[in-house]
Amino acid sequence: MKLIATSLTFSIAAVSAMLLISSAAAAQGRGRGGTADWPPAGPAPRTADGHPDLSGNWQPNAIRQNVDMVGSGVDVPMLPAAEALYRKRKGELSKDDPEAGCLPLGWRRTNTTPYPGTTVQTPQLIVTVYDGGAHVWRKVFMDGRPHDPKV
Repeated sequence: MKLIATSLTFSIAAVSAMLLISSAAAAQGRGRGGTADWPPAGPAPRTADGHPDLSGNWQPNAIRQNVDMVGSGVDVPMLPAAEALYRKRKGELSKDDPEAGCLPLGWRRTNTTPYPGTTVQTPQLIVTVYDGGAHVWRKVFMDGRPHDPKV
């Protein structure tokens, strides 16, 4: 009897989880904000001081093309040394890729992962928290301070 109750409890939990996940996925819709009318019409949102407002959830696109343009069929002009380095890294299956060691990626690479991020913008600071990879964040200070060379 206890085995039947345990199995029934597990089955109900599994079905509930599937329903919740499928509901959340269906609510995502297409595009940002779960609506089919992406991109929105009209001017870009602005902050109170008139600057473009970058706040919101951002989903990268075209990861394959951004990470390996040559591999996706784009003819990329390269100097001979750059082409040799590209072929070497492809031959080594990108073993030195920072993500392979759970290390933070550079800004450009982080924005080409398949994971979304959230940006919060204030007049003094823009912070982006990335959901995937090494779970990193970026802080851009808008108050004119110089970049800290120790970072």
